[in-house]
Amino acid sequence: MSQMPIGSSRVSRHFCLQVWRMWHNSLGTLKFLLANRSNMSNQATTKVRDYAFKTRRKDLKIATLFESYKVVVGRIL
Repeated sequence: MSQMPIGSSRVSRHFCLQVWRMWHNSLGTLKFLLANRSNMSNQATTKVRDYAFKTRRKDLKIATLFESYKVVVGRIL
């Protein structure tokens, strides 16, 4: 059996196209997450603050903890 070069058969072209699509989609998802990470975390922080303000309990500590968590995650990303 002789080895066929890559791209010479329908199966290998199909496989390369599938791999390229998977890589392209994952790259697009990563770009979307990186572009929207500050917006998404700000919305979550606002929701936590609103909840703490409405309930008027000691949930403000949770909002403060979430703030520090957001800063740490932002530095990692």
